[in-house]
Amino acid sequence: MKKPTIKRIIAYLIDIAIVTIIASSLTSVKFFNPYYEKYQAYQNKLETIMEENANNINELLNDDEIVDLSYDITRTGVFINIYTVALSFLYFVGFQYITKGKTLGKKLLKLEVVSNDKQDLRFVQLLKRSLIINSLVTSTIGIICILALSKNSYIGINKYVQLVEVTLILVSIGFVLYREDGRGLHDLFGNTRVISSDDKEFFMKHDEVKEAEIVEEKKEVKKRVTKKKEK
Repeated sequence: MKKPTIKRIIAYLIDIAIVTIIASSLTSVKFFNPYYEKYQAYQNKLETIMEENANNINELLNDDEIVDLSYDITRTGVFINIYTVALSFLYFVGFQYITKGKTLGKKLLKLEVVSNDKQDLRFVQLLKRSLIINSLVTSTIGIICILALSKNSYIGINKYVQLVEVTLILVSIGFVLYREDGRGLHDLFGNTRVISSDDKEFFMKHDEVKEAEIVEEKKEVKKRVTKKKEK
């Protein structure tokens, strides 16, 4: 059974695009995002400064004005993060549980998430894997920090939160690429794996066949031992 690495990456990108588009659409409506106008103003100001200093981008990274603008953009854009986390939970956990391991991207690419123990896929398993691969934990921490902490405290803590987030995703991708079974860190944590829908029947029966062979082999060994004792 081959691991569907390329299909899996494409499906992931499709699903992320779906969540991002919906979250962006919601936050572009003033009713859903009271900070929208301020957010746009800060974004436009930052873009103007970057365009005017296109030849000195590296020097701008530590500029106090840029740091302040970046913070203001993050704070006024907090609803984008809130909607993204909420939609990610509903889509990657709730919707995927209802559809028995299939998101729209996975369904399009004929993939599905299954429980590695061959039992029915459980809600908590999807939640566990989404905490890592969909950054539910780090994104939630980031939202709490931007709402509860002062600017300096947020800037100091957020870089470590982002580092943890990027590390978890990169490690998960590395596992998917290089592990023989294609299970990422999130799959190991949730005790799941992603397989081709066409391979599901084989996957569900494969270990059962193997275990049956082991049982038969043990029976044969036991018979031989019994015969020797009788002799």
